[in-house]
Amino acid sequence: GRLINVVAFVSDRSQPNPAWPSDAPWVRQASQAEMLKAFEGWGDAVQVLLECIATPSLWALHDLAELPGYTHGRVGLIGDAAHAMLPHQGAGAGQGLEDAWLLARLLADPNVLGSPVQAVLEAYDAVRRPRACRVQRTSWEAGELYEFRDPAVLDDPQLLGKVLGERFDWLWNHDLQDDLKRARQLLGLQVQAA
Repeated sequence: GRLINVVAFVSDRSQPNPAWPSDAPWVRQASQAEMLKAFEGWGDAVQVLLECIATPSLWALHDLAELPGYTHGRVGLIGDAAHAMLPHQGAGAGQGLEDAWLLARLLADPNVLGSPVQAVLEAYDAVRRPRACRVQRTSWEAGELYEFRDPAVLDDPQLLGKVLGERFDWLWNHDLQDDLKRARQLLGLQVQAA
């Protein structure tokens, strides 16, 4: 109860496709005055909380466009290399863990040893990529919600609360064992009981 991690963000939408300057650091120290100016006009609770941050830092947020595939021959991508995403759902690291879990389970399965590595990677891609791409998209959408830019919600607090209360169910209530079964089926293997 002594520490609070505060993430306060604003997006520069002055350009249709904003790009971080290539010569600028991805993280820099900011002044408290600069931070407070960015949140000028926000409620008292926000102001009091931000005033407690004596030395804020400014971080660039980067994401990756959805890739058409996570594999090429005998090479497979996992984690941020495959699907770097914005942090607005707190799900990027989890997606990397899901990638690693599925791939490790497939590669450790004695029944898979006879399968070509490329086929294993293609099954991994077929199962993981649709979910990870959806998480990428919805992470961006969550940022739009948080900054009141979602056209269906805007700044309606009741609707925002309802949407935020329901939008994570599919993400959090996902069964990785089902993914493993599906990948095994794609490889033509008999599905084992968990």
